[in-house]
Amino acid sequence: MSRFLSFLGITRKSGNAVLGYNKNEETLRTGRLHLLIVSKDAAQNTKEKFVKLAGEAGVPLIEDFTPYELGQALGMDEIAVVGIKDAKMAAKLLSIAGQGQENNK
Repeated sequence: MSRFLSFLGITRKSGNAVLGYNKNEETLRTGRLHLLIVSKDAAQNTKEKFVKLAGEAGVPLIEDFTPYELGQALGMDEIAVVGIKDAKMAAKLLSIAGQGQENNK
């Protein structure tokens, strides 16, 4: 499992992950998210909605993982939308994701 997905599991255990479409929509609208992760296989309308909401809220968005990969990291079968409430954990995930992108260049 990648470092990103391992740390994502830690965010859930710490109570800082918001799981699912409706909960993330509500939490994003109230300004309590610092990072949004949408699976690359999510429905197009789901992606469009969360890209728009995240952009309006100034929340970074990552679309690099499948629902299965996200689910396995979080102890579920599959999940399409995950939000991170803690600013420091969100920053760490963004840092790890950036390192992964650097390694892929």
